Formats: sequence, structure tokens, C-alpha cells
Amino acid sequence: MLYNRRKGRRDVKPNVLAEKLFKLFDKKGCGSIDVDDMLEHIHQMGKNWDMADVRAFLDEIDNDGSGCIVKCDFISYVEKYMGEQR
Repeated sequence: MLYNRRKGRRDVKPNVLAEKLFKLFDKKGCGSIDVDDMLEHIHQMGKNWDMADVRAFLDEIDNDGSGCIVKCDFISYVEKYMGEQR
């Protein structure tokens, strides 16, 4: 889960959360997140996804079909996800 509301905390703006998460996932600082970046972070979060799972997740976010997620795609996905959770 990318987002968890806690009682007593002010709401986090989706774009602010997305910016912070993107920087975390984009360790190389190249402006995009590839399959290897995502797989590493998914495993660090304790999820047991294989390469096919990660590729399917990336395909859901990757709007231009490049195989990488750029910041604007990531922000759009997080905003959409957080909007659905409210």
C-alpha cells in the first residue's frame, strides 16, 4: 500500500507523496524507474513479487510503453490511487 491515513495526521497531498516516493525509487537519479529499481524496492518492502509481477505493475503505470516509469506517469498513478482510496 502506497498510502495509509492515520488519525490525527494532516492529509498528505498526492503529488507531494508521489515526488518523495519517486525520489526513493529512482536511486540512480536518472529521472525514471526501471524493472530492476522497482523489483529491488518491492523486495525491500517485504513483498514476494517475481519479475513478471513487477513488469505487470510497471505496464499499468508506464503510459508510453518505454518499459520505464517517468515522474509524470508515477505522479499520475499515485494521484489516481489515492483518489480511489478516499
